[in-house]
Amino acid sequence: MNRFYKLSSLFISILSFLTYRSLALDHYYKDCTPRVCGSISISYPFYISGLQKPICGQQGFEVTCNSKTHLIINLSNDTYAIQGIFYEFQSMHILNTAFIDATFNCTLGLHSFTLDENRFKFACTHSEVFLLQDCNNKVKNSIGEYKEESCIFNNKSRGNLIGIYAQGRNLSQFAGKCKKVVSVPYEGKNVTDIDGALRMGVQLKWNATNCRECAKSGGRCGYHNETSLQMQCFCPYGVHSLILIDVRFTEDIGHP
Repeated sequence: MNRFYKLSSLFISILSFLTYRSLALDHYYKDCTPRVCGSISISYPFYISGLQKPICGQQGFEVTCNSKTHLIINLSNDTYAIQGIFYEFQSMHILNTAFIDATFNCTLGLHSFTLDENRFKFACTHSEVFLLQDCNNKVKNSIGEYKEESCIFNNKSRGNLIGIYAQGRNLSQFAGKCKKVVSVPYEGKNVTDIDGALRMGVQLKWNATNCRECAKSGGRCGYHNETSLQMQCFCPYGVHSLILIDVRFTEDIGHP
């Protein structure tokens, strides 16, 4: 009986300890639990608005999950769907939301794509398509090969868009000849289908403090507050500062 009592007491003590540990999980660690949008897991340097706190990601990496479970990031004054995140390579594949559906949505006010070089750079070789809107008749006669692009505006189809490859051309040559001209990047060079190029998207590398060692240890990267510049490793039962690598696009690594 005495032995049984001792074993029971030991079991209760262990159970109590484990229960305490589970209840005492660090709140930073819990706040930064990875979330999923569609099939994509979101963790540092990204944080998903409404599901994760800004301290769980780096400034400029806020994303949202829309009603169609598309993971959305705002870049270059437009919305882009993130189609894949490759944390190991610090890269992501993006596509302008205007080109997700079969028909181009011209109500979105598409802008030429420009990079915030403090955050991103192109990961692979890329080219561009120019989209020209409401051009005069002389433009068609001067550009050679082009593709008429239909788009939806106020639920009505319009065919006043011209898509051309950008090789050897500059946006400025269409100034005053078209109502709007924008450049759309796509991955690769030898794409013969302009529609396919528009819907190909591009892969970008991001510039953020590397979380690899913290993640390896089972922790989650983040910051004590939204204005902090020193990244922390949020562990299940405490917060630790790490000597972490601030990656500035210097690693020459492969891509998926």
